[in-house]
Amino acid sequence: MWTPDSNFRSDVFDSLNDFEEREAMENSVRDHKEQGNVPILAAMMLIFLIGAGLAYMKWAADEGVENRYDRAAIQAHYLAQTGISERGFAYLRSLEPGNLPVGRVDLLNGGIPNVGDYVDTYVMRDPEHSGGSIWNMSNYYDVYSTGVVRIHNSQGEEIPIRRTSKLKVRVRSLNAYMYLTDMEVTIFGEVIKFWTPDTLWGRVHSNDQIAIRERPTFYGLVSTCAEDFWHGPGYNPNFVNFEPVVNAIPVLVPSEATKVRACAGSAGMWFDGENRYVHRIIFDGDQGVRIYRFEVGAPETDTLVFQAGAIYDQAMFIDGPAELAGRVTGRVTVGASGDIRLVDNIWYSDSYGLGVIDSNTTNVLGIVSESDIVVANTPENGRENMSMGGWDIYINAGMVALGESFTFEDQNDVWEVYIGPYPDERGAIRLWGSVAQKRRGYVHRSNHNGTGYGKDYHFDERFLLQQPPCYPDATDDLGHSLFDVVAWGVVNNP
Repeated sequence: MWTPDSNFRSDVFDSLNDFEEREAMENSVRDHKEQGNVPILAAMMLIFLIGAGLAYMKWAADEGVENRYDRAAIQAHYLAQTGISERGFAYLRSLEPGNLPVGRVDLLNGGIPNVGDYVDTYVMRDPEHSGGSIWNMSNYYDVYSTGVVRIHNSQGEEIPIRRTSKLKVRVRSLNAYMYLTDMEVTIFGEVIKFWTPDTLWGRVHSNDQIAIRERPTFYGLVSTCAEDFWHGPGYNPNFVNFEPVVNAIPVLVPSEATKVRACAGSAGMWFDGENRYVHRIIFDGDQGVRIYRFEVGAPETDTLVFQAGAIYDQAMFIDGPAELAGRVTGRVTVGASGDIRLVDNIWYSDSYGLGVIDSNTTNVLGIVSESDIVVANTPENGRENMSMGGWDIYINAGMVALGESFTFEDQNDVWEVYIGPYPDERGAIRLWGSVAQKRRGYVHRSNHNGTGYGKDYHFDERFLLQQPPCYPDATDDLGHSLFDVVAWGVVNNP
């Protein structure tokens, strides 16, 4: 029976005050906590446990304590943790998402000279939590290792003391980040800044330098691959729960929605735009989904090409541009090779108020474009200063813009056909979900004394434990899988 070892871990943390290595270990954690291996708290725990254990092993060996059995048991526990880190987790982190094992993989033994060994180290996919299909569910893995320390009893007989530890991890997907950007510079060569009105509740990462002015508020971990943030006027960010991380490793934003394409193709839910059609996808709650198509640039028609009930654990893909709106019942991801225009609210059938997600909902939506995801300038989305009957847009989804950005339509640039009023404020984007994008896009401009939308972004906390079907995985820049720690502890030995 495996149980979390929380009391023991607390004791170890308290004992760290006795070690001269503590400051060096904390610096090591600060340097490595965003290296893609584990979330920050788990990384700290792993380094602290192993570091404290090694120090304890040395102290126990030097002091010649009487209770050899108890001390050997503690040493064996830390040897097991070392096996998990050096063999099991290192093995998982060396693999690309498509090469992750579907069964058990046994790994080499190892150990610490003059202390003991770790044996029976293996990695195994957890089918109970992963579900039956690698396309549609989050993938969980268990890593086991057993530490062995040999002592002699009063008769001089050698007795092996064994302790087994277990680590449970989940393959990280891009929806684990509330806000993820590859490039902070826009297509106009400008840098969009976080500033005082911005509040972000989940994890934020950029492979580029994050620009900050005044006092935005970040409740989740903020990381950048740059050496520092860009310090704008009045720079005073409010990092509420975590110290920010600089010099982080990149998180790859792929160019193609490989999993969505494969999943949709295998289920017969691939729709070809033939380089001439736009597909409009309308969700209608428990009534399911309807897909219409019309020619690009032609008057819109109601040519129905697909209709189904609520879709669960599946994806659809449009080879071409798409439009999207409605109330979603089910668990589905919508992908497209072209732009995806959000022509009206796209939210769950049981959401309420300003797009607030019901805490008990089982509905999940992913939106993945190989180009842009665009808030359309429609009457429903607040066109012309909200004078045409609509305002704001509610979005419940994990969104990924692989080609460019999450942005908005008709920004009142001088070269555009559409020129709106002064100002041209359309309300707010009220998002409950997550955003990942190749290039950070505008959702508000200074054009016409103000054009676009305010931001009201909330992280869907469920995305820490699940993902939309066939959603893109998070990898480092070498394509190796990234993971989140779910739980870890000891397995009781007889």
